[in-house]
Amino acid sequence: MIQERGAAASLTAALILGLLASSGCTTDHPPSTRESPRGGGPAVTPAVAASTRVGVWPSQDFSGVFAVSARYVVRPDPRELRSVVVERRGTGAVVISHQLPDRRFQTDFAGIHGDKAVLVDEDVRSSDETKVNARGWIYDLTTGHATPVTDVPGAPPLSRYGPQAAMSTDGKYYYSASVHGGFSNCVGEIDLATMRGRVVDCASKGGSILYVNSGDAGATWTHFTSAGFDGCRVGRGIRMGKSVTIAPDACDTFDTATLGALQLRTTQTPGQPMQPAFPLVATDGTTTTELGDARGQSLIVCGGYAYWKRDVGGATPAQDLLRWRPGRPPEVVFHQPEPPSDSTEAVLLTPKACNDGSVLTVAVTRTTGGSFVATVFSLP
Repeated sequence: MIQERGAAASLTAALILGLLASSGCTTDHPPSTRESPRGGGPAVTPAVAASTRVGVWPSQDFSGVFAVSARYVVRPDPRELRSVVVERRGTGAVVISHQLPDRRFQTDFAGIHGDKAVLVDEDVRSSDETKVNARGWIYDLTTGHATPVTDVPGAPPLSRYGPQAAMSTDGKYYYSASVHGGFSNCVGEIDLATMRGRVVDCASKGGSILYVNSGDAGATWTHFTSAGFDGCRVGRGIRMGKSVTIAPDACDTFDTATLGALQLRTTQTPGQPMQPAFPLVATDGTTTTELGDARGQSLIVCGGYAYWKRDVGGATPAQDLLRWRPGRPPEVVFHQPEPPSDSTEAVLLTPKACNDGSVLTVAVTRTTGGSFVATVFSLP
């Protein structure tokens, strides 16, 4: 199974991405013609991606951890791919080496804001029933000092799922939390400037919260009224310190994000068979804009744009990364071509995370013969 971004395994079995073969590319360009996204929506405008190739590194798998900020890069440690190092961007000088002596764990979330880095390790070898909660650390990259999330005043415990997290544009770390014995039932917040934490939202009894995602000056997430996809799902979030509800009268919300005063969500009808892509819409409460289909768990807000991934084509499609902001049509900013029919190399294009509020990390991961290598880009 290959996922765009980590999620509760029991609830994301349907989000299976095909392994796409491709000829190599290091300076990807969008198509030269306009086309409409599948599922309706506005025409898509090609754009020259202002991307920077940051480096090429081995990866544990297609979901390897990479994060790029203005000054730092997080990447797997080539000596032990379950662990990561933080290096200075441009020089490659290693600032932090984050090692995992317990082989049950793997680093599967990294976020950077300024000189603070959040690294989270998940128990990936145990079953959902027996795995322990994820473990998180906040590193001061100027001193190398690591503070466990458990030592941050007011911060609730992490849930079992480390990648259920996001860095906000205003320097806060939001994450899936398990409170009072619940299963991923709350959202925690840690202000990286003050190193204070708090619980910002919790699900009702019997429900859960998943898909913690990015937002302008805050974050968003999805409330599940039950443990599966058949129940009602409602988007919630926090923006500039105030709680927001996304499509409060709907039960079909999947991914969520906020972009300024706009609310974005993908939709999937409860009880219907899960699909790898969902219709994406944006609304200001009065006007709704259809943006076409988006791959599940690929929606990210960064630097004043909403980014998402879509597939174009048939059984082995090309992969596009799109961006959009109000008043403009969506733009293709990164394009992975459709693979040749005789290729044996598998490729996955993945938008990873937003760091420093404006730097998007994009990984193009390839595998041949079981070895994974990622070419990492930053936008802008």
